[in-house]
Amino acid sequence: MLQTQQRFLDYLDAVQAELGKASSVGDIQKNIQAIDPLKQELAETELIVPVVGAFSAGKSTLINSFLGDGPLPVGITPETALATELRHSASEYVEGIRADGEADRFAVEEITALKEQAQQYQYAKVFLNSEPLREILPLVLVDMPGFDSPLDLHHRAILTYLSRGSHYAVLISVEEGTVTRSAQRQFSEIHEAGKEFSVFLSKADLRPDSEVADIAGNIAEQLENGFGFGGSVERVSMDDGQRLARMLHAINPEELFGKLWRPDLEAHFFELDGSLNTQISSLQKDERENQEAIDELAAGLRELQRKKEEMVEDVRARYSTDRTRAIAEGVGADLGAAVEELTQLAMSGGADALQRELSEIARTSLMRRTKEEMGRLHQEIAEDLTGSLEGVSATLFSYDDTSTEQYLGKIPLAIRGVSELLGGLATATKAAKGGLTLYRGITAAVAITTSVVMPLLELVVVFLPDIINFFRKRRQEEEIRNQLIGTVIPSVQSKIRSELPKHFDEQVNALIDEQAKVLDEHLKARQDEIAAAERTKQDAVRDIEQTIAELTGIRDRIRSLANQALFAQGETENR
Repeated sequence: MLQTQQRFLDYLDAVQAELGKASSVGDIQKNIQAIDPLKQELAETELIVPVVGAFSAGKSTLINSFLGDGPLPVGITPETALATELRHSASEYVEGIRADGEADRFAVEEITALKEQAQQYQYAKVFLNSEPLREILPLVLVDMPGFDSPLDLHHRAILTYLSRGSHYAVLISVEEGTVTRSAQRQFSEIHEAGKEFSVFLSKADLRPDSEVADIAGNIAEQLENGFGFGGSVERVSMDDGQRLARMLHAINPEELFGKLWRPDLEAHFFELDGSLNTQISSLQKDERENQEAIDELAAGLRELQRKKEEMVEDVRARYSTDRTRAIAEGVGADLGAAVEELTQLAMSGGADALQRELSEIARTSLMRRTKEEMGRLHQEIAEDLTGSLEGVSATLFSYDDTSTEQYLGKIPLAIRGVSELLGGLATATKAAKGGLTLYRGITAAVAITTSVVMPLLELVVVFLPDIINFFRKRRQEEEIRNQLIGTVIPSVQSKIRSELPKHFDEQVNALIDEQAKVLDEHLKARQDEIAAAERTKQDAVRDIEQTIAELTGIRDRIRSLANQALFAQGETENR
């Protein structure tokens, strides 16, 4: 287990132990139990490393060279149309993972049968007793489908691993000599998803060393200017699997794990700190004040439900129409900007390449524009819902300890915006948790966007062959250009415009439900904590001042634990 992973688990164990010292007080038992699923998820977390590359970039040969003389036949994994996770295991077998998460099991020698059923699965897992795979643990290498795989599976793999991947290994062939437009789009998607990447210049043995050095330097410069890439471009020959191994060993899994989990644990700390503050404050207030607070929170819950129902009812009018139109027009504009590139592809007789390029541009444009619109919607929905809670802000504020303000500057940016929106809720307890649940960093935005984009891409992939048939015979350049501008691009826009609203509405409704649920849980939790504190006060067996002192000591010790395990470590890594 990683040191960072163990440190986080030790931190959660220590927090549970502290809470256990007052487990009979108020709602503390709920706080203790809430940590268990967090610990389980943390312990099971894997660091996924997809390997991507264009057709004939040498990805398949490089991966097989990395695996060495193992039981996996050369060429099997790379040729599959499925993203294939390569995992170390003492027992060897293959699993095909369906959309519902269920797995079908195959023997390694039956992998051809899995390939033939690729459309039935989301991705595959190959378990091998391989020393190279064992040595890179806890990294999990993923052989991504080549650009020549079926379009729907290609898109599915890319969208799946944009949210699941931790670090990417990207291959560019020396024969390409540059970062192609297709590669630029893929780098853009990786970059916008907040992922890091390493870059290999493959097939380096096919060109003179001086030429390879120049190409590597130019690619590094392109990536630095476009994506802030500060690394070097590693040169690899056709079968130089050791270079891939060195890159994988050079990845710092401790740092990756910290970046992945620290925001979640910080948010959990703010939630727990706020819960303890509320219980302490409730014990310090009299029965009348607490009952008034409970009544105000109940009124806030009713208003929140009313606001949610109102938003769901007019979701199409308020959110969807203009946004979906803007997305469709934006995709059309991006396709229009690539007309000359598309025209040349059609001129060269590459109808299939034209179809692939069209769908790739559409995917990248849909991802970027839908993600932007969803981000704006997150903000607007949060503003609308939290605006309905202005009446309870002062009450919640009075139950929180303002000393937590010392932590506000440390809340991750993705969380802080919602914390500030929540006003009185924001002194920082559940506000941070709310921000995490609503945004969950860039990853959640990618996952939500994928739910909108994937059905549209599948639609585009299905109907494109019908209109691409026009380009299978050689045409005049002007005729091709006019066909692209007058028929192809408007057809793609029309399909998106007609199908996007229902998928968009579904996700907007889900956003409203989830954000309302977060706030609802927040208010109910504060209600329960205040009521539990009142019951504790009525228990003549307990000394209230002693109970307050116990809870205050527990809260302060948990703050100290969080400072050591989360905030101080995070500041060190960010230097």
